[in-house]
Amino acid sequence: MANALRQGKISGQELQKMLSVEATTSDRVKGLLALGLPPDKLADAVGAKLSTLRNWSSGQAEPRADAAITLDDLRYVALLLLVDGEWPSDRVARWFTSRDFATGQRPLDQIAETPTDVIAAATDLIVAIRAAKTATPAASEGGSDTGSFEAVSG
Repeated sequence: MANALRQGKISGQELQKMLSVEATTSDRVKGLLALGLPPDKLADAVGAKLSTLRNWSSGQAEPRADAAITLDDLRYVALLLLVDGEWPSDRVARWFTSRDFATGQRPLDQIAETPTDVIAAATDLIVAIRAAKTATPAASEGGSDTGSFEAVSG
């Protein structure tokens, strides 16, 4: 399932449907896995065993309330980045599983404890993406683009 989107087995529109508010728990789990989130890390993030995650994915069981809330928070952040941020799914999965330089934590690990922080970080990221898309680089205006660092002479 993790490579389903990349391999063209499901479309971006199907993924959005799997992550929609109306989606079943089974579809939400499948959607998060289709993004490329590792099943073991997703299970850890929601406080479940891998076998339990498989049961949710197959529709054989439903998560307890706290796990269902965490799944919904993950679904919400994923949709923010996919739709509003216009990010490809593999970048969304990388963002969830990459460590923050300041805290050393991953958004996937933080979401159960501090979902509002993860949602705020995703929202800030989307704002930065939009700002970057609307900014005109100096190089295209005939200036030189030296980057954000200045040379230091010794």
